[in-house]
Amino acid sequence: MKRLLCMATLVLGCSLPAHAQFGGLAGGSLGKVQFQPLPQIPPTVFNATTVSGSRVDFTPSAFLGFDQAILDGKERLAAASVTVAEAAAEYRKTPRPKAKILITQDDFSNPYIEPRK
Repeated sequence: MKRLLCMATLVLGCSLPAHAQFGGLAGGSLGKVQFQPLPQIPPTVFNATTVSGSRVDFTPSAFLGFDQAILDGKERLAAASVTVAEAAAEYRKTPRPKAKILITQDDFSNPYIEPRK
């Protein structure tokens, strides 16, 4: 009988917090959960910047006419059509800078600097 009473108390005690999201006092909660609404922030307004001067003084570098942009794009695609093997071969051909000094160790593991031959 004592075991049955302990088991019933344990089951009842574990089932009360399961109903806490409903907000009742008998469900293990102290009241309804209410979240504060987010504050109302006005939308950001970005000011426009004006540029003064003549057309000769300022020419946007990113603007091209449609026909000129098509020609420029075709030139860039033709220049960029290098395969990986060609790029690797070109990389191997470039001379690499060599160090002017060499740091080595003597027989007692002391490092010393000597000029590269």
